[in-house]
Amino acid sequence: ERRRLRDAVAQAKAESTRETEQEKARLAKEHESMREELELMQRQLIAAREASNAQIVQLSKQVQHERDARGGDALEHQQTGEHVRAKLEMAEVKIADLANQLRNAQREHAIEKARLEDQLSEALEVGEGARAHAVNARTVLRRQKGRALRERCFVVWKIKAAAYVALKKQEMEAAETVKAVKKGYEVQIAKTEKACLEKVESMRNKLRGRDPRDANKPALGDSTNQKKGGNKAPRADPWSFLDESTKLEREIAKREREEERRARETVAMALAEEHISKIDEYYAKAAEAARQRDAGRDDPNPEIVMVAHNVSLASHPPPSPLSMPLTAREPRQSKGFVHTYGGDRGATPRSGASSARSMIEPTPPRTAGRVPAP
Repeated sequence: ERRRLRDAVAQAKAESTRETEQEKARLAKEHESMREELELMQRQLIAAREASNAQIVQLSKQVQHERDARGGDALEHQQTGEHVRAKLEMAEVKIADLANQLRNAQREHAIEKARLEDQLSEALEVGEGARAHAVNARTVLRRQKGRALRERCFVVWKIKAAAYVALKKQEMEAAETVKAVKKGYEVQIAKTEKACLEKVESMRNKLRGRDPRDANKPALGDSTNQKKGGNKAPRADPWSFLDESTKLEREIAKREREEERRARETVAMALAEEHISKIDEYYAKAAEAARQRDAGRDDPNPEIVMVAHNVSLASHPPPSPLSMPLTAREPRQSKGFVHTYGGDRGATPRSGASSARSMIEPTPPRTAGRVPAP
């Protein structure tokens, strides 16, 4: 027990000694760090004192330099004042000289103004004469332009007339072809129907003319009496009303097909009318746009004239150029249309929207839907 106590005491002493040494080392390190901080602060304090002294010396030098500069500025200001006074005296002399020159210039200006007024009056007289000549030349030019425009319109009229004649010729040929084809089909259909009816009638007569005893034979697997040669209906057939019902059904189906065809034709005509109205609106907008572009022009616009002809030639042959006005402001009527060359320009249609497209008109806007075939 004593040995254990001695060992415990020795261990406690060793631990206390070790802790004491560690504490001493820590305190020594703290002391060293504090000493270094104090030395650093002392050096900073010394540097701050030296910087303050240097700044004081620098400020003293700046103050002395500023005093010297202000003395020089005062001397320079005095010299500048003397120089300005000398300049002022020279300016007064120059002002008197300029006033004398201004009076002389005003006198010369009055003389020059009178001379220019005389020249202006002469120029105005010459300008009035030139204006009269220009008005006369513009009138002559307008007449020449109208003549050239009528010549161009006559060329366009000949082209459109030839196109219209060719179109009518093609339409007549197409109508004759359709008639011939339709007539051929109708004749063939009539022949076929006649042959079928004759065949049916002959078979009915053959069936009706047979011996009644042949019709009472037993059936060969069918609801009607038959023979090996084919279907043979009895003389007093109870199902003969089916022929009439079949004919009635065919007539009803034909009537329904006819009504459906008429409905399709009505819809097609309505869509065609709508399409033609859109074409007319397109031409009207084109003429209006061209009229707005050339609002300040006095001569007729060929583009508006062409658009007007395209509108007016949609449903009938083109009018003769002899019906055109002799002057640019005179309106003329031609087949229900009022043509005005110059002024409002363009053509105002009086007919409805039931016109077809012209042969040489520009492409109109496409419609939204398709026209179904009748």
